[in-house]
Amino acid sequence: MTAAPSRFLRRSTRPIRLLPRALGLALLASSPAFALQPLGDFVQSAEATHPDARAASAVEQQRQAEAAGSTWRLLPTFTAMGSYTRNQYQIDVTFPGRSGPEPIIARDQFDASLKLSVPIVNVAAWESKAATSAQLDLAQAQSEVVRQDLSRRVTRAYYQLLGTSAVRQAAVRSLGLATESAAVVKTRRDNGAATQLEVERADADVARAEQDVTAATLAETLAARDLHTLSGMQPSPVSAFPSDDLHEEAPLAEWSARALSAPQMDAARAAERSAEKHANAAQAWLYPVVTGSAEERFTNATALFGAEAFYAFKVSLSWTLDGASYHQAKAARAQIAGAEAREVGSRQQVEDAIFTSWHQVQAGLERARAARRQEEASARAAQLAQAQYTEGMATQLDVLTARQNAFAAEVARIQVDADLGYSRTLLRILAAGDPAARGPNDTTRAPSSAPPASP
Repeated sequence: MTAAPSRFLRRSTRPIRLLPRALGLALLASSPAFALQPLGDFVQSAEATHPDARAASAVEQQRQAEAAGSTWRLLPTFTAMGSYTRNQYQIDVTFPGRSGPEPIIARDQFDASLKLSVPIVNVAAWESKAATSAQLDLAQAQSEVVRQDLSRRVTRAYYQLLGTSAVRQAAVRSLGLATESAAVVKTRRDNGAATQLEVERADADVARAEQDVTAATLAETLAARDLHTLSGMQPSPVSAFPSDDLHEEAPLAEWSARALSAPQMDAARAAERSAEKHANAAQAWLYPVVTGSAEERFTNATALFGAEAFYAFKVSLSWTLDGASYHQAKAARAQIAGAEAREVGSRQQVEDAIFTSWHQVQAGLERARAARRQEEASARAAQLAQAQYTEGMATQLDVLTARQNAFAAEVARIQVDADLGYSRTLLRILAAGDPAARGPNDTTRAPSSAPPASP
């Protein structure tokens, strides 16, 4: 009869199955009923400290700098130059109409220039600006996906800690009952009302309960460590636990309609736009570039110009045609088809995940109702068996079996509530990327909220 608790404790090390998102998202706000810090604190800490979030933020900052750099390429540029040359010989000439010889090459020659360049027509720069802006949008969308995934992982670890703590406390209570029962049996044996066999069975039941406590404590310790690693916060002890209120979710069609607003879909669409803009930028390198410039020059070799300072205005056109640019543009166009296919795939994945989670909620509701009936019946059976054993109307084996069944039923109810809570919250994560988001037609409660209940 100990197989059910053992299976649960083994499963508690699997992060997806055990106690993830939300048995009660009312925990997102501080509540004096819970010694454990609110879930929102862990999520915020993880977003600030976790390597994945920091890496995504660094990529976003990089894209912002690249977008700013591409903007500056569209603006005029100013260049200042100066030089000094020591020549072996100075060459002077005399021009008609000028007074005295003037140097063509001065022995100590000074030259300087101030130049302003203005891009008049530069399609490649324009398209590059659009491409870097699309890359920034993609980086921001991907950051949201990373934050959503990190939030899901932290929340899963959070409720895994709640569940393992509940199992440990249930195991401690079971150990207390087993210890009390062993003491009663020994008293009955001393009074001649019980046999030594019953004493040995009671001692074995105490040892089994001690093993359950040890296994549950290990699972709780590992869950707390996992939450600490993800969030960077040390969780406080758990003192109370939520219980699902078994409310029905909105119809599947209303949840599926939200698939287009999921963070994964935003990222997929941003990737498609980025591919289109990069294809345009690659093709734009085949277009001519027109640039205007104004330059003021200064020199002490004045023979050719007859002045120490003079200006010049210039408009230049450059046009480069090469096979490499053509094939780069063709390759960039091919990337668009891949991005479109990935967008379709992302939508199918989100819709399938919503479909799965919604049906898991429906199945979880039925399982939760049955688990509650099983827990209540098992608890009554354990109390009845103990009372009848005290009156001599039942055997010790009946008591041990009933108590172990009650413990297994309590653990099963905790696990069923955890699975149901995870499915509820996963619906909201997939549809909106936010575990605290309200679902369709959910205007009276936060998703999966329920009053706390002792396990």
